[in-house]
Amino acid sequence: MVQDIKTRVENLNWDVIGKLTHKMGLQALYRNLEMEEWYHPSVYQMVYKRMRQYFSEDELFISQMGFEP
Repeated sequence: MVQDIKTRVENLNWDVIGKLTHKMGLQALYRNLEMEEWYHPSVYQMVYKRMRQYFSEDELFISQMGFEP
């Protein structure tokens, strides 16, 4: 049940972020720069995987601080 609630909250957060970035025209900006593959909520996982080639797990952190008001 707790995991289900957590998943719903995460999905809601991505919905809000998606609406804001769409309103700001970020998807169009990525498209114009021919970098649309970087405009996806899960792209951080690919970046994290690449960074793990050079840094240990305790040296890498993923946060949502950039989305806080």
